[in-house]
Amino acid sequence: WKQEVAPLVDGRRVTWVGTLHGAERDRLVATASAALFPIDWNEPGGTAVTEALALGTPVVGYRRGCLPELVEHGRTGLLVAPGDEDALAEATVRATELDPQDCRREAARRFTPARMAARYLRLYDQLQRRAGHPAPLRSARAMGGRTPS
Repeated sequence: WKQEVAPLVDGRRVTWVGTLHGAERDRLVATASAALFPIDWNEPGGTAVTEALALGTPVVGYRRGCLPELVEHGRTGLLVAPGDEDALAEATVRATELDPQDCRREAARRFTPARMAARYLRLYDQLQRRAGHPAPLRSARAMGGRTPS
């Protein structure tokens, strides 16, 4: 931080805002041109990615880990070859061409809690059938609040 980042913080082009939470964080992300994810490892989770999309912020990052599954290249974000910093910089500039409403719509379609719960139940049903148990799992609501045994 002291050697590489701090010298770039000029209060105008580069600003350090510190740690933000809740509405303050959401406001910052929602007004950003892009959410940058230069992930150097095969990140399996993408909560921050889906949160950015839900706030209408296109995602820019390397095509690795969970990003190709979560980001529709050219519509909800831009993905480049891992390690290609020049392409990442170019994609960051081009992200302003993407429609924030497309990001919000796709996040609402794919990443709401109800949608994700339904997809988990479908996966569990498939796994149960593969294990030789033909009866599908049922939601707790359908079972009167009880969980499957």
